[in-house]
Formats: sequence, C-alpha cells, structure tokens
Amino acid sequence: MSTNPAVFQATTPSGRFVFGDLFNPETTNYEDKPLVNSDGSPRVEFVLGLAFPKNDPAWVAFKAQLMATARAAWPQFFDPNGNCVNNSFSFKIVDGDGYDKKGKHNATKPGYAGCEILRLASGFAPVLYAMGKNTPDGILSDRNAFPRGYYGRAAIQYKTNGNPQNPGMYANFSLVQMTGHGEVITSGPDATEAFGTPAALPAGASATPIAPAAPLTAPAMAPAAPAPAPAPAPVAPVQPYAGYMQPGAVPAAPPAPAAPPAPPAPPAGPQMLPAAGGVTYAQYQAAGWTDQQMRDAGFIA
Repeated sequence: MSTNPAVFQATTPSGRFVFGDLFNPETTNYEDKPLVNSDGSPRVEFVLGLAFPKNDPAWVAFKAQLMATARAAWPQFFDPNGNCVNNSFSFKIVDGDGYDKKGKHNATKPGYAGCEILRLASGFAPVLYAMGKNTPDGILSDRNAFPRGYYGRAAIQYKTNGNPQNPGMYANFSLVQMTGHGEVITSGPDATEAFGTPAALPAGASATPIAPAAPLTAPAMAPAAPAPAPAPAPVAPVQPYAGYMQPGAVPAAPPAPAAPPAPPAPPAGPQMLPAAGGVTYAQYQAAGWTDQQMRDAGFIA
C-alpha cells in the first residue's frame, strides 16, 4: 500500500464481474464517441466492473478507504463531515439501484440490483490469473475461462485524476485473479423485450411445415447410338538417349554446409519487484507495457 494518503494501492475484495472485457478494449465512450488522449490521439480502455453487495462487510471497509483517499486528494470538495459537495465528482463507483448516463435503471441489468460496482480501467491488457494461482503457470489466456458472471479480485491503484474542472478519481488495475464461478452473464438484446407477443401469420405462410410437391417425371427416351471411336494418332519413333554417364565416372560430393551461427544470448532485462506478482518482464512486454509504465507501477527497479 502506498504511503501517500492521496493514493490508495491495494487488492479489492472478491466481487462479481458484471461488465467490461479483459481481452478486447473499448474504443468509444458511452456516447459512442472515440476515446482520445488530451492531445487528441486515439486511446483504448480495458474495463472491469466488480459488483459488491452494499452490505458486504469487506466492501464497506474497502469503500471507506477509497473515500478517505478521495478526501485526501480533493479536500476542497468535501465538507467537515466528509460529505462530497460536488455533484459531478467521479468516484468510479456505480450505484446498482440508480440510473446510468443514458437514463436506464441499473437494477434491470444482471448483477446490479442491491450492489455497488467499482469501475476499473487500464490502457493496457491486464494479466489474468486462475483461481488459487499467483505464479506465471496460472496465467489465463482464454477469455472463456473468466466470463462475465464469475467472481474475481483485482490489484488496483486509486488516485486523483488531477482535473479541477472535472474532479474525480482514477481506478486503475493491472492484475486480476478469478476467485469463484457464477452464473454466466450474457450480453445482447432480451428476446421478450424485442419480440413481445407472437406475430400474426403472414399471408401465404403456414403454421405447420408444408410437404414438398411430387417431382415431375420426364418420359423415357431411347438410348442414342454410340459414336464411332476416333482413329489412333501416329506415334513418333523413340530416339535413343546418348547422355549416359561414362562407366567409372563418380560425381564429386557437394561441400558440407557451414554450421549455423550461435544465437545471441537473450537480454537479461530489468529486475522484477514483488509488486509484479511473479509475472516476468517479457510477459509484461508482450502485454504492451513499457519500462516506464512498469517502473511507475512499482513492478521493476
């Protein structure tokens, strides 16, 4: 955990994965507008929504630490009792019984009712571990191994977004571990909502399968007389081959191929720190992390 009171670095309690995708990043926001950096360049976000029952003691204690971090980062937006006085302040916590930005009641979404959902995001693919595993042999690469509806926990960093015009907190994550199975949450439209009552039978249609009509049979025809066989083409005489090797002549053996050069020794790479969770430098590189990002996260020296 960080010693800076305005930065909270810890592992969440186990929550239910209710939205997001750990393998395919988002490229647009809730208004379907492209995600961009401050300089206008495009960016992506890997998102994980972990839902916790509002009365879960582990979540209540963890949320209290998040709120204390937000107050330490933005004291000007909290009253003496610790209540936020800025209605647009972004805690990255979604009320499962409230409404989303499009006006839809959150409680109608699977896994939301009665919960608070911590929205985590990262510009880089997180490393996902199997249940009970925290070593490289436990890393999961199959998206079907951790679908929405399963349970997991994440290593996060909660800190200020540094924007007084739109104040709030960043909730970043880098490591995720599956902690339990659950009923899988499937995405897509609801069939009852889409189709409603049965449709009227269209004109010309039948409610039961229609038997195919009997095929028409063509009258039998007398077989045609066979055509006469063509005359065989003349065959040219075969000339004897005069290019045989003289007796006793033995061709020289080709030279032996040169031995391939020895492969260069792989670079040692920076030393990984305990915060990396046992993931190697090469694995972080393969996931798109730069040395500076690993250093900022406390993964390398």
